[in-house]
Amino acid sequence: MATTEGCLIASTHRGCKAITESGGATSVILNDGMTRAPLIRMSSAKEAAELKAWIERQDNYYQVAAAFNSTSRFARLQSVCHRLPFPLLAVKQQQQQEQEEGDDTDKKRGGECVR
Repeated sequence: MATTEGCLIASTHRGCKAITESGGATSVILNDGMTRAPLIRMSSAKEAAELKAWIERQDNYYQVAAAFNSTSRFARLQSVCHRLPFPLLAVKQQQQQEQEEGDDTDKKRGGECVR
């Protein structure tokens, strides 16, 4: 667990111990990916809506994915979804990540997608 928050680690440890002592648990992975959501500030709600519509077109998705994928040998864009907290556009990007990369790389990747 990559964190500097000692309380979180202790809490997770207690939870795992409780599960183990009560007979264990079985889990399955439903979706494997890392999510980032860069926020794009537009000058108006209309511009944000236009950008959202642009991203939703399939041929433009491929353009965004190509820009995203060009920033890493490992990360591959799996999906993009968007929300409009006007006049902002939140572009949630989910990526498959074969190797751990840092937050700086994720910021670079997100920035490349929205250029």
